[in-house]
Amino acid sequence: MAALLLVVLFHRWLPETRWLLVHLVTLGLVTNSVLVWSQHFTDSLLKNRVPDDARGRQLARIGLLNAGTVLLVVGLLTGWYVLVLVASTAVGAAVAWHGAALLRQLRTALPSRFAVTVRYYVVAAFLLPVGAVLGALLAAGPDAAWHARLLLVHEATNVLGFVGLTMRLTLSFSAATSPLASTVMERVRSPAATAVATSAMARTWVVRLSASWFTLSVRSRHSPAAPGTRACSSPTRSPTSWASWA
Repeated sequence: MAALLLVVLFHRWLPETRWLLVHLVTLGLVTNSVLVWSQHFTDSLLKNRVPDDARGRQLARIGLLNAGTVLLVVGLLTGWYVLVLVASTAVGAAVAWHGAALLRQLRTALPSRFAVTVRYYVVAAFLLPVGAVLGALLAAGPDAAWHARLLLVHEATNVLGFVGLTMRLTLSFSAATSPLASTVMERVRSPAATAVATSAMARTWVVRLSASWFTLSVRSRHSPAAPGTRACSSPTRSPTSWASWA
């Protein structure tokens, strides 16, 4: 939060401000919140709180996530791609570790009608490492066509997959505490309802990906890039490179 405030205050004098703002919010605020609140709701839903000696591992996961975020910012500002790879690995590993911990907790809990929510927390957690890999590929500086495709899939995986699934199931659980709890919970428990919501999100980015693919193909035929140029040729200071990758 402090880093985000500093970027907001001094954005005029910082490079790649757009990228910094986006990722300090998504990795710094949103992902930390997901790790904390999904653990909280898992404890409540399963009636299976993790033991006190496991809280240290939970804090270690959050620390690894934040360390990866800091390294990612440093890698961006210095243009050191190796550091970006290390940071992406740290971020993906922290969230995957969180997903594995939730899965272990789910397997040791008694049967619960709310278990489906935790299952999707686990699925969402394992989607973010995929997005981290895509972000690292974007940082390598692919050509314009591949950059647009990777960026679209990266955004869909992280926003619709990791954040979208987590928020959708959490809001469904929150709605279950209302007077309409029985009706809402039948919908939450229904695999068909979850499949429809998930497939709708998937169709959204598949259509966008196909449209982007077609548009870039047509554009490349009519206005080929100048010899020796790339849309992401440099990891620093290019408005179409670092500013738009993960």
